Amino acid sequence: MPLKFKIALFVVLLTFVVTVGAGFVITRRMETSLRREIEMRGEALARNLAANVEDPVSQGDDLYIARFTTDAMANPGVVYAVVVGEEGRIVGYRDAAHEEFTPFLGKPYEPPRGVEPLAGREFLSQTYDAARWGPLYDVGVAIMLAGRKAIGEVHVGISQKGVTEAVNRTRITIGLIFAGALLGGLLGSFVLAGFITRPIDRLMDGVRKIQKGNGYSTQVRITTRDEVGHLTRAFNEMARSLGEKELIADAFSRYVSRQVAGLILNDPEKYISTLKGQRKEVAVLFADIRGFTLIAETLAPEQVVTMLNVYLTYMTEVVFRYEGTLDKFLGDGLMAIFGAPLEQPNSTLNAVRAAVDMRERLRKFNLARELGGEEPVLVGIGINFGEAVVGNIGSRERMDYTVIGDTVNIAQRIQTYTEGGQIILAEGAYRRVDDYVDANSLGLAELKGRREKIGLFEVVKMRDGAGE
Repeated sequence: MPLKFKIALFVVLLTFVVTVGAGFVITRRMETSLRREIEMRGEALARNLAANVEDPVSQGDDLYIARFTTDAMANPGVVYAVVVGEEGRIVGYRDAAHEEFTPFLGKPYEPPRGVEPLAGREFLSQTYDAARWGPLYDVGVAIMLAGRKAIGEVHVGISQKGVTEAVNRTRITIGLIFAGALLGGLLGSFVLAGFITRPIDRLMDGVRKIQKGNGYSTQVRITTRDEVGHLTRAFNEMARSLGEKELIADAFSRYVSRQVAGLILNDPEKYISTLKGQRKEVAVLFADIRGFTLIAETLAPEQVVTMLNVYLTYMTEVVFRYEGTLDKFLGDGLMAIFGAPLEQPNSTLNAVRAAVDMRERLRKFNLARELGGEEPVLVGIGINFGEAVVGNIGSRERMDYTVIGDTVNIAQRIQTYTEGGQIILAEGAYRRVDDYVDANSLGLAELKGRREKIGLFEVVKMRDGAGE
């Protein structure tokens, strides 16, 4: 069979399958979406009505109940709104078929046929066929007094007629699209067959190279300016993109920092070539839980893990918020870098802002723990600024992006010097942010493993406007 006939047959079959399948999926999803929208709207209306009539029902104010049921009927598609009192009698009623609703007041509420009673549940949504209005959603919500005691219930009925009409219109539209696509595909396939084969063969050759994993540098020659030419150009761009993503995938197996990821995406070749180790001025932050051993002794291992996960999540969010790089987790603590790999105008200020934010979040975290009868988590934070070597450290199989040097060692020693809730800066770091913080001098301190004493300053708070 000639190629153009094969293409024609393929296009016809493909058009049929795709159009029918897409039509089925679209109509089903549209119907589901519309039904869900009606359910959500009905739930919102019912809950709003229940909230509005809470006081009138408890006080027996029929006038206000009538007003709210009338307001509910003003929403599109609503065919009835019923308010039932605590004794199971109707205290408010309005529907689309009656101008007067007074005769229904005081009568026992009987759910429509096919609708289950609320029976103590707070919320219930059901579908049933009403003789007068056709398919309906009945949304029932309990009226809760002060959110605790059920004093009645409300029911809102919403018609599904709009869903059926919308789905039918969509089916007609899809049928017309199918007929046009079938005819156009049949005619166009014969015309395009001769022009498509050669470029497609070249594209297939490029695809095979990429499938083998060694063809990311493949570039297919563009010989036409039509859609096939655009497809060829897109293929070439895809091949380049896949090559870049391959580098990114390799980098992501070694690095976890959000800043590093952004650098990779912006310029992967430059990123890979510049991670051999560079001297940079950075701010280094260490944070560690004080008395973690005692806390761990009083908790089950699962509770310790849960607490650490929540705590480290808070800390990580803060680091990223102030453009820091999370270097590593250290058991119950963490190490963060500010000023690498992305340079910052004042990395120390960002580090101090992050530390103050950490302290504030931990205060809220501890309030919740104390309400639950748990011990508070106290964290000491040490910050230093200075020159360090930033880059890759590790083996060919596994590498870490980290920072090393005396600046890091001092920051870690300062952290061990802190007590719970303290933020302590080395003097060099403090001099870079002294206009932005209120701090108390702790004098010269002798840190473990160092001969020279270092001036330390405890941060009290950020000055007004400095934390923005």
